[in-house]
Amino acid sequence: MKRLVAGLVVLGLVTLALVFPTPALAHHRGHFWGGFAAGAVTGAIVGRVFAPPVYYAAPPAVLYQPPPIYYPATTCYDYWVNGYWWHGTWVGSHWERACR
Repeated sequence: MKRLVAGLVVLGLVTLALVFPTPALAHHRGHFWGGFAAGAVTGAIVGRVFAPPVYYAAPPAVLYQPPPIYYPATTCYDYWVNGYWWHGTWVGSHWERACR
């Protein structure tokens, strides 16, 4: 890329040396706007050719959803149940778990 830019600068200087063999006079003779327009067109063409392309990312999609509903975590606890008789049958002692 640097070689390309350097080559364009040298080519432009050589072209100017051939087109304008004598130094330009520093007098205002009404040619300012013509030179300004020529420079603007040249800058637009050269800038368009050598400028890197610009890519814009698409805006993110908007997703509407209701807020989350938080339920309290289940609370479980263990407790000891002593042995007991149930309709004529003995139920031995054991641990039971209750969750709410």
